[in-house]
Amino acid sequence: MSNGGFRAQKSKEENSSSLPPCKPTLTPGLLRALHAQVNGRLIVPAKEVEQKWNDLGLPADTLRRIMTVGAFGVEIEWMKFFALCCSTLDPNITNAMRYAFEILSSKEDGGRIPYTTFRFLYSYLAMIDGEIHRSQIEKMLNNIERQVAENDGLVKVSDFISC
Repeated sequence: MSNGGFRAQKSKEENSSSLPPCKPTLTPGLLRALHAQVNGRLIVPAKEVEQKWNDLGLPADTLRRIMTVGAFGVEIEWMKFFALCCSTLDPNITNAMRYAFEILSSKEDGGRIPYTTFRFLYSYLAMIDGEIHRSQIEKMLNNIERQVAENDGLVKVSDFISC
């Protein structure tokens, strides 16, 4: 009887090794790599983004969803695409912004990003979300703008979270 159990176990192991490999999903590390490949450009051809996406082995359905939500055509406004990728990592706007901070900032700048970048990303994600009232968005941005005036125009995650 124990031999029969062993054979069944071995058979399961053999079967599991024949399963197709899991497709990677978008992660902060892969988004960081994708962002680095764009190299600071504001507009990127959609074909180029698609090629880079495929080179990273990312799922085509995720790219299609981002392209649809962003209503992107043959050219992509990179920071809008980047914002939607952050939202794909976590649909909660606060958590999506945390990912943006993590990816865009470096140790040298202490995990801070320029206020103009923050304002753009937050406003865009809030607009896409559709559930955050314009007055709430403006209040948040005004509070943060006052805070960062003392910090050389740079926003920290804690500035955003505390508002």
